[in-house]
Amino acid sequence: MELRLSSRAEAPAVSSTPPSRAADNQKAAVVPAARYAVAPGSHLLSFLFLVACTPEAEPEAEGRVWKETGCGRWSGIQKDRAWDYTWVDNTEWSGTWTTSVGQFDGSAGRLTTQGSYVNAKFSRDYTDTLFFECGGGTWLTSVESQYAGADENGAFSGSSVTTYPEPVLVWPADVAEGDVWDVHYLGTTRLDDGEPTAIDRTVHNRLEAPQRVTVTGGEFRAFGVMQTSGEGEDAVKERVWVQPEIGLVSGPDYELTSLR
Repeated sequence: MELRLSSRAEAPAVSSTPPSRAADNQKAAVVPAARYAVAPGSHLLSFLFLVACTPEAEPEAEGRVWKETGCGRWSGIQKDRAWDYTWVDNTEWSGTWTTSVGQFDGSAGRLTTQGSYVNAKFSRDYTDTLFFECGGGTWLTSVESQYAGADENGAFSGSSVTTYPEPVLVWPADVAEGDVWDVHYLGTTRLDDGEPTAIDRTVHNRLEAPQRVTVTGGEFRAFGVMQTSGEGEDAVKERVWVQPEIGLVSGPDYELTSLR
């Protein structure tokens, strides 16, 4: 099935059943946030690609009491839940981050990612807050980012705010293995006190078959999600792995270390 949903009017009914660089963060807002060559911190957006159909819970999830929400089982979103992640096999930087659910009432909330990353030339701490709504899938409404750090030129800090006049449906509620859908990000980003910059970006998604995925946080029967942004020679592809009731398990160079 191929989906082409772009507005609330087209959304199906709710199913019952990772560094924040202010500029790069908006690339990330395109894919959990593919990190489509993106910096840490943007990973929190990945959670917005994890809402779909609701297959039977795997053994790893059975020990947890799951409360149904409008966001669906694949998001893993539950009140007060937190995910810890770390970079692995990354030659550019090292670091860890935590994404937590806040002010979630079952229909809307926020995902806050706090972390840090370092390499031989710089260090950076960041906080990214993503605001979302639920209803026939998960809708992205805005992203706020703050960061501070130091490099060879001294200390630095900054912030950005990204807004979408029309909420962006990042994952419809009713998708299944083999389905493909496009997510169109249309909005503006304001860096510090600068002028707003337009965002117009599309990410193509394909839900793939599940596999056993082993990471520091455990072993999961996770589904692959192939995400493609750009076209032709400029296309960037990234595969992330997600499990119902758990959420994002791993990406190309990062993985889940614990779920709380």
